[in-house]
Amino acid sequence: MDKSLAVRQIYAVADWRIRTQLRNSEFMQEELRSALDFYFSEEKVSRYYLQEYSNGFYLGEIRNNERQGYGAYLWYNESPPNSVYIGYWEHGNKNGEGFYLMTSGMCYYGEFVNDKFQGEHSHVVGSSGIEFEAEFYNDDIIKVLYSNGGFTYNGQSYGGRGSSGSSSGGSSS
Repeated sequence: MDKSLAVRQIYAVADWRIRTQLRNSEFMQEELRSALDFYFSEEKVSRYYLQEYSNGFYLGEIRNNERQGYGAYLWYNESPPNSVYIGYWEHGNKNGEGFYLMTSGMCYYGEFVNDKFQGEHSHVVGSSGIEFEAEFYNDDIIKVLYSNGGFTYNGQSYGGRGSSGSSSGGSSS
């Protein structure tokens, strides 16, 4: 595989998500398109490395033989759509700001620490199209800041339209 094919595959997955899961979220569409256009310009891609793995490929910056800096990892799945992470890496882990477009249909935009969702004002569009903004710690929702409908995340149910506050049950550890 060459870099131009890798970029086309990343764009194809992102574009499919924009037209389906993110079709009602202008904010997420704009942020994702902006990141793709900026970080996958021809000039930047020419400086990126391409590493292929049995479960996908990585296109981005590498230091000391690890994913480090900006890049994208696209996982091959048995049936489309493929999952893709587009964002910052540190020591091979998702660290810093990024987008994670998952096979389940969930699309996450926010901060990562050691491969986990973490930070305030993380934006998520679920597979059902429900959009919410929350504070995450170690992949768990600490506080829902906004949602346009009720949703379930990691087995916990959260309130309906315009809801704000903590989960409707369960701990916030």
